[in-house]
Amino acid sequence: MNMLLRVAIGGNPEISITSLAGLMNSDKPGVLGSIEVFYIWQTILTAIGLHRLAGLSKGWAWGIAIVFFLIGIGFAILGAMFSNTMGV
Repeated sequence: MNMLLRVAIGGNPEISITSLAGLMNSDKPGVLGSIEVFYIWQTILTAIGLHRLAGLSKGWAWGIAIVFFLIGIGFAILGAMFSNTMGV
C-alpha cells in the first residue's frame, strides 16, 4: 500500500506514508516513522489474540502488547541514533 501511494504522489522513500512522519510531512524517519497505522493495528490484534486465545486477562494482554510496541519504538530510536552517528 505504501509503495502504491508513493508511486502515485511521490515522496521520500525512507518514510512510510502511513506513519506519523509521513502524515506530518517530516523529512527524517526517526521515532515518528516507527509509529505507523499498521503497527498500531498489529498491537490491537495482538492484545485481542492474547486475551481470547491465550486466556490472559485484558490487563495482561494489553500490557504485553503495549510493551512489545514500545520495544519496537525503542529499536527504531536506536536505529536512528546509530544511523546518525555513522553518517548514513
